[in-house]
Amino acid sequence: MANVNSSNPILAGMHPDPTVCRVGKYFYLATSSFGQFPGVPLYRSEDLNHWEFVRHILSRPEQLSCVPHQKLGNAGIFAPSLRYHNGTFYMVTTLLGHKGHFFVTAEDPAGEWSDPFWIDEAHRGGIDPSLTFLEDGTVLFQSTADGRHNEPQGIIQFEIDPKTGEGLTPRKYIAAGYGDRAVEAPHVYQKGDYWYLMTAEGGTESNHRVSIGRSKSVWGPWDHCPHNPILTHCGVESPIQHVGHGDLFDDADGNWWIVFLAVRPQGYPPVHLLGRETFIAPVRWDEDGWPVVNENQPIQLSLDASKALHAWEDNFDDKTGLHHRWVTIGRAYREVYSLKEGETGLQLIAQTSTLAVSEKKAWVGARMTQPQATYHCEIQLESSDTEVGLTAFMEAFGYYSLGVREAADGSAIVRLTQRVLDLEKVTEVVLPKQESYHLQMKLQDSPDEWTAGDASRFIFSVQTAAGDWQEVGRGASRNISTELIGGYGGLFAGIYCIGETGATGRVLQVGCSE
Repeated sequence: MANVNSSNPILAGMHPDPTVCRVGKYFYLATSSFGQFPGVPLYRSEDLNHWEFVRHILSRPEQLSCVPHQKLGNAGIFAPSLRYHNGTFYMVTTLLGHKGHFFVTAEDPAGEWSDPFWIDEAHRGGIDPSLTFLEDGTVLFQSTADGRHNEPQGIIQFEIDPKTGEGLTPRKYIAAGYGDRAVEAPHVYQKGDYWYLMTAEGGTESNHRVSIGRSKSVWGPWDHCPHNPILTHCGVESPIQHVGHGDLFDDADGNWWIVFLAVRPQGYPPVHLLGRETFIAPVRWDEDGWPVVNENQPIQLSLDASKALHAWEDNFDDKTGLHHRWVTIGRAYREVYSLKEGETGLQLIAQTSTLAVSEKKAWVGARMTQPQATYHCEIQLESSDTEVGLTAFMEAFGYYSLGVREAADGSAIVRLTQRVLDLEKVTEVVLPKQESYHLQMKLQDSPDEWTAGDASRFIFSVQTAAGDWQEVGRGASRNISTELIGGYGGLFAGIYCIGETGATGRVLQVGCSE
């Protein structure tokens, strides 16, 4: 097996709560998607270094009932678990804001997955569900406990019918965790004579960690690992922080691994922009039967991961659908854009007059994956009633956008909007009318210059008719970081159209480069 540390993070940008199952020579990995549609991206690898996108598991509206006022990085789909048993893949997760826990199934993970099988109402509650298949055919469901069931902090378990989602035994409280707060992310594994219960604890911020216990019974009680937590960077000097929420698995050669989430913070006080990403580390089982992650050494950030740019460009030539990098907020996916044969680019159909609302809006975005990058687009105005442009977007109350709209005299107003919580700043420049407009958004990182807190900044520019780039304005990236805006997300580079409902604008090309 290759040295997987050479590629950490293995999935850059917002890919939190990773879960893996191995089937034959392939490893399949899924992550949380919160308010994104389509939801739950699925990847596949043969070597644990190179991961190819397979599909979004939740790709149909009937699979994912987002709330009308959906946030991008909060609520929605929380913490999936991916498992395989007797020829069938199972993905179990929680949809916050709707009916809670459900699972979907597929025999071919690259094909369509089933409609949801909802866990019955009496057994709902908590987050971070997982499934365990026993040799006698019993299927166990684990999740966090829930105060609505008068359960203290910890982990519960019950038996389910894998064909219907019906709970077959009462919710049983099986563990209080291993000594820290916010006990979550339960996974149960069998190895040798023991069952192991692994959890995440400490909250998904700087105190995040992974701990484990074991028992001769799948119902506990659980003996604590003597070197818990088995994985954390709390108090460790490292560019990788908030380490936790893991899933264990083995390869065909008997080697064990753990995938987990972490962030790459910047500045002081530290903030992160890209969201919680997916990392991997080797696991060794010691002579006493306990897992040792990465030989108890800090996980390393590879030079390739921290410096290499994931460049891409999209002309929207494929009229069968958007590239998998693009997501919308909630179920607006097929309602806010048009791809038609014979037309260039992507047409966006305005739904709202501003991005600063939680309603359905004409926005599609791609994960930002590196702390330095330049995003660019070419847009055309199709109506005087719209603004079309490029945005760095965390939530409706945390974004920077650079857009163009037509003025009454036919000139072009280039508008930079900086929305931070309940504050908004607008900067405008006026240009002569052009057939199309080129916009640029540069994320510039200078980690040694955080004295004013804005060494990592966005710089927004528009190209004049003469071909020169004219700066419109700039803003500190920390103003739209996860720490300031809140939630569990990361920044997306988005394209948008706002204005009168039904009015349109066109994006001819958009890309990411150095």
